[in-house]
Amino acid sequence: MSGPEDFFRRIMKMSEQDRNHFQGIVERLVHCYGEDAAQAVIVFTHTDADKAEALTLNCNDMDALSLIESIHTYFSFINTIDAPPKEKFN
Repeated sequence: MSGPEDFFRRIMKMSEQDRNHFQGIVERLVHCYGEDAAQAVIVFTHTDADKAEALTLNCNDMDALSLIESIHTYFSFINTIDAPPKEKFN
């Protein structure tokens, strides 16, 4: 892990659009702590890595699995909504 100086340096190098997006992410992550806490799973990898790691916030492995299954369903739908019927594949 790097220190706070590297963290702030990286933020200052971001475009305004990236900083706004990052701010929204951090605001959501804060809701995973304290009263009425939300749950989150972050899947993290470097673009050239062959594996990823899961970072859980306020959830155990079973909760994380449920979240991942839910988002899997969402992404499957989004990525296949315009796909032709399987009979047309070949």
